Amino acid sequence: MTKFRFTFLAVLVLAVFGSSLGVRPAAADSISYTVTSTYVPGTSSSAYSSQNTPFKFTFTEPTTLSSLATAVPVTFTLGTGACCTFSGLGEVTYYSASQLGLFDIATTVGGDTFTWEFFGPQIYSVNGGTYTPSIGTFQIDNSPLSTFSDSKGKYSGEFSGGTVVATDPVSTPEPSTLLMLACGLFALAPLFARRLRHAPVAR
Repeated sequence: MTKFRFTFLAVLVLAVFGSSLGVRPAAADSISYTVTSTYVPGTSSSAYSSQNTPFKFTFTEPTTLSSLATAVPVTFTLGTGACCTFSGLGEVTYYSASQLGLFDIATTVGGDTFTWEFFGPQIYSVNGGTYTPSIGTFQIDNSPLSTFSDSKGKYSGEFSGGTVVATDPVSTPEPSTLLMLACGLFALAPLFARRLRHAPVAR
């Protein structure tokens, strides 16, 4: 059997073997959120608020929800430094367009529950008894201004503008895909070497 035939058969076997493993990109089953806005003048000062200061939330949701209220880990950062960061469990509650859209984020720290109400578009669709969050970039309304408060009535304020960015994590090849590719390239190496040895020399 010539090297060419052996190489062809090797690649064919690897292709069939790979397909039997169900080689395909790994499917994403979550949506990553990054929420940014800025407190307006007059907002109370606390560990989670300060007037004229930007803040950010990040969290992840499943691609399909059985309820519009979910408890998920959230990370909050106030300003640009590392002094005021919170990571813990938060409750995210989605709202329809008729309820001023977007969602609320509530989290309890030290016996006090802090709530951020984000107003904007509805960012989910209804499929029977389940809900599918939308992918994309969504603007936080400037009117009415979104609000911040705590359950003890000590802090309150508003925030203006900003965005909610919902992204589907990039699919990555499964290990079997990478293995098949590496083996295929290895099998082709003798063929390329043979062609190089017998390539005509330029004069």
